[in-house]
Amino acid sequence: MASDREHFLTLLADHEAQLMGFLCAITPNHQDAEDLLQQTVLTMWQKFSDFEPGTSFIAWGCRIARYKAMNLMQSRRVTPLADDVIELLLVAQSEQEPEQRQARRRALAGCLKKLPEKDRTLVELAYTDGRTIKQLADEIGRSAGGVYNSLARIRGLLFGCIQATLATEGHS
Repeated sequence: MASDREHFLTLLADHEAQLMGFLCAITPNHQDAEDLLQQTVLTMWQKFSDFEPGTSFIAWGCRIARYKAMNLMQSRRVTPLADDVIELLLVAQSEQEPEQRQARRRALAGCLKKLPEKDRTLVELAYTDGRTIKQLADEIGRSAGGVYNSLARIRGLLFGCIQATLATEGHS
């Protein structure tokens, strides 16, 4: 089980920024993209046993993200982007160089170490054992909304730290 978790987290570290970029490109605002990223990552972890090794993790994740975004837009009666536009965005996201993904992964590992212990623990709990946010909230005695907000804040911290680390190292 730990090796599945580590494998998932490694793949996620390599591709989370691409997923976020994809969601930002297809959703009306940044907050929606962040919420959808959280939902997408949870679904990806819950369905990780369905992921076929050797296939594209980012394509799989973007497919899940796309359905999440379409459901959100339909619930709000917003017209989603046309399939051909989404396909172009998928291609653009999947062309990121392996060196960039490695640099992001290293930056994420360093940034995770800089988090306060309680934040790092929350991240680990959120992305392991297939828990839903509600289950996690019940387990730690917090509201689901509070857990979502904490995870969004932590993701923001990690994103900023990763960007700063990459800029310092000369990566874009």
